[in-house]
Amino acid sequence: MVARANRGPPVVVLVMDPKYQPEYQPIVDSYRGQLAFANPGEERQGSVENGLSRLVELAGDACRYVAVHDSARPLVTVDEIQDVVNDAKEHGAAVLGVPCKATIKESEDGEMILRTIPRARLWEVHTPQVIDIKVLQEGFAKVEAENLEVTDDVSIVEALGKPVKLTKGEYTNLKITTPEDMEVATAILEERGTQPIDLLGMGNGLAMREDELLHGVSEYGEYHDQRAEKSYVRHANGWYETQGTVGLPPRIGQNMKKWHE
Repeated sequence: MVARANRGPPVVVLVMDPKYQPEYQPIVDSYRGQLAFANPGEERQGSVENGLSRLVELAGDACRYVAVHDSARPLVTVDEIQDVVNDAKEHGAAVLGVPCKATIKESEDGEMILRTIPRARLWEVHTPQVIDIKVLQEGFAKVEAENLEVTDDVSIVEALGKPVKLTKGEYTNLKITTPEDMEVATAILEERGTQPIDLLGMGNGLAMREDELLHGVSEYGEYHDQRAEKSYVRHANGWYETQGTVGLPPRIGQNMKKWHE
């Protein structure tokens, strides 16, 4: 979650389970008040509301807009972020997305097709989702008062009847959830000529958390599943399963066995 002012974000809030926060505390400390933690809620909207409250507490009136970004989308580009921020400034709220490529079928029972939804009207929504802070606060008040269920951040704005601009993004801003996704992500980074970001000082790695999942991409390729308490690492001739290292990137040769899909 990022608050954006004219010259960049004065404050970044990491919404993260408290049990993981100590691992990232040295990074937070190094930014001297510009980076802070917030605890997650039971659902996404609770996590965003907690993050927003922390953001307002730290930034005050220094920020007018908030950009909410999923940690599982590490391949978003600077151009995409700038475009969606500019659209939000013009319209009050904006969200990155791409036109759907797939043909979408609707089914009522999960067995029989009810209808085909016209693809030309469908968009796959990404993040960041950028919203005027006062509008988002107003939306949260409405959601709470009317006990509404919303699936993403701009849905809160939609509930107010306010406009949300679709900002066309890149298909490469994919959501990483499986080992296969990380192989695609690695290929995208190589194509861009970009080195993965080392957030933890553990080598050439990119660490991301969302809800109870921890994913990482390193020079070997890593996948961590917190719920299953397993980690997977890609090295040489395939993927290997590691145990006892959940929450930290696995090391080659430690408690590893070949993982066969």
